[in-house]
Amino acid sequence: MGLLATAVVLLSPSRGEQQEEATAVESESAAELPENCQILKTTTNYKQEDAPTDVSGLIGEIYDRVNEDLDDVLKLDINYVGGVIHRLVGRHDVRATVTRRKENGTELQECMVVPVVIEDSNECTLPERHPMHHECHASAECVNTIGSYECSCPGREACVPRSGLGYCTGINSSADCCTVDEEKRPNGCRDKTCSHDCRRDFRCYTDQCEGKCVYPDSCKSSRGMVTCACQNESEVGNGHVCPGETPEVLTDASGAFLADLDPSKVCGCQVPKVDLCHDVSCGQHATCSEGKCQCAPGYSHVPDLGCMDERPVWLDLKGPTHLTMKQCDKYVEHGVQVVDANSENHDRNVGVSYSKPPGKCASEMGTFTVNYTLNTEWMDPPVQYILRHVTVEDVDECALDIGSPQAACYGCKPSCHKHARCENRVGTYTCQCPACMGGDGFEPFTPRKSGTLPAGYDGGTGCKDTCAPVITLIGDDPLVMTVGLNTDIAGNPIRGKDYTQELASLITRTAGGALCNDGLGSRCATVIDNNGTHQGVDITHNLKILEPEPSKKDPLQWKVSYNAVDEAGNYALPKTRTIEIKEVSMEEYADQKVKEAMKNCPKCGTGKPTECPKPPAPVQLPCKPSEGEKGRSAGNTASDISCSRDCPCSERRECVAESECAARLEEQKQGHSATCQKEAGGWFFPIILTGAQQLAVAALVLLATGVSVFAAVH
Repeated sequence: MGLLATAVVLLSPSRGEQQEEATAVESESAAELPENCQILKTTTNYKQEDAPTDVSGLIGEIYDRVNEDLDDVLKLDINYVGGVIHRLVGRHDVRATVTRRKENGTELQECMVVPVVIEDSNECTLPERHPMHHECHASAECVNTIGSYECSCPGREACVPRSGLGYCTGINSSADCCTVDEEKRPNGCRDKTCSHDCRRDFRCYTDQCEGKCVYPDSCKSSRGMVTCACQNESEVGNGHVCPGETPEVLTDASGAFLADLDPSKVCGCQVPKVDLCHDVSCGQHATCSEGKCQCAPGYSHVPDLGCMDERPVWLDLKGPTHLTMKQCDKYVEHGVQVVDANSENHDRNVGVSYSKPPGKCASEMGTFTVNYTLNTEWMDPPVQYILRHVTVEDVDECALDIGSPQAACYGCKPSCHKHARCENRVGTYTCQCPACMGGDGFEPFTPRKSGTLPAGYDGGTGCKDTCAPVITLIGDDPLVMTVGLNTDIAGNPIRGKDYTQELASLITRTAGGALCNDGLGSRCATVIDNNGTHQGVDITHNLKILEPEPSKKDPLQWKVSYNAVDEAGNYALPKTRTIEIKEVSMEEYADQKVKEAMKNCPKCGTGKPTECPKPPAPVQLPCKPSEGEKGRSAGNTASDISCSRDCPCSERRECVAESECAARLEEQKQGHSATCQKEAGGWFFPIILTGAQQLAVAALVLLATGVSVFAAVH
């Protein structure tokens, strides 16, 4: 049984005394608070006319207040005294025993005090049908007081109740002994007649023994003194007629008087009555008969309690017996109504227990029961109970309005990362990261002390970019780079040189652009990143080209690695490009370049004019020194590449400078005529080259002076 609730006040007989009693009750309540009772922070306030008339009406309020300050409340017990009223102005500390579940699963009982403040209502202005409306007469004026009211008569100091018809009496009045216009006995009335309005010193003649003794024959009168006697030995008393009711003389079973009295002073003549109940205490609502206690009608005897009111006390459920609600809705404690017309002032205990703590709101789907109990130990049965079944249905947390009360319920507002997508699940929700992002999708939050976490929650790792960027190489792989051979003193070519440092230097100077020769000034690779929020982000600026590594199998082969990392720290799958060095003589190199240049001139169509690409300014390439006119076939003239005319040749023949068809010219390369111009130091022939080819030509020129450089061949 829990502690006695102090927010109870006995119904006082006078409204005018309520304020004084309120102060006394409040002081007593504060003084009786045990040290281990916790006073809740919040206070429940009522106007006097709205205050509950029974502690059971406070169940819902106490439930809300307790759950605002405590978690996992399993049971609530409120004790109060029957016949109480809660419409007394002032503060009342309602005490309850709270049972809640600790984090380790054990149960803990705590004493809680819920402060309740009742403010005064003006009974004079309340509606007539209100039970607290004043009861002043229409001729009186209602005056409100703190906690009560008064009725005032206009123009008077106070309202005086009407008395019945009265008559005048006096100690020496003769109104009882004289009759109007009646002749009295001799030596009687001094006046001939007497009236009700007798003089104060008026005396009437009387027989001194008349009506004085129980037994008139025993009366003796002497000098105004009258003596009487009883005639039976079993009687006690002085024989005088008792002026009022004849007192009862009681003795116990032994005959001893039960009162400290002198039998000679007891009026009348009485036979003493043996009283078997003189030492029997029957208590309230009971009387003793023949030494036994009997309960008054409407009361029954209860061992150790005495005679108790038989009128029943029972519970009525407020609200539905089966309650359906949604997740994240606030659980409203409807409570019970205690139907109590019983007059007993013994303790009642109203208890509310939950099979699963509903908390401030129902954040978990499922079912639970609410068990209400009423304990009245003097009733049969002493304990009554009534059940309420509660079903909590699923709610789509992802669709909740952020500002709604449901979203304010702890654990109901989705805690998804800004890049995650909220998805509803049965009884919960989850957060899904987009493609190319990993993590649980949640923002970090403090889990509930009890209950389940949202599906997939793993500490709130959010959504992080997990997709690696992709490196794409531009240009040939393997990339063949030709280099002119140096010769020794005897003119013999020197082969197998280590080009590692020269390759590294070339990559550094050109920022990797020498590895593709696309003429666009690029780094010969692109890096594209997909980070979950943006697709196809170019992060080529994060590209890193490592130093070339020589092959262990081929002395003229190297591997160049490409690496990249995005902003999230994801490393791309490395790519490698193979570089092969082709060492050629000057004659082989020049011949190869001419062939490549001629590929830029398209072949003629059937009877249609053909125009070769417009080349940049011609450059001179040194020809191999030769004898006679034979060496002139090593080159090609600029006009051959820029010819623009109807080709007189048949299909698949090619343009020549003189617009002639030459089917068999072995020294003319790919159907093009060539003319070398002789200058000092050897033969030169002009050709048209691209920018990359010009770099290679410049390299060969440097080779002629003993410097080694590279050129890419496409």
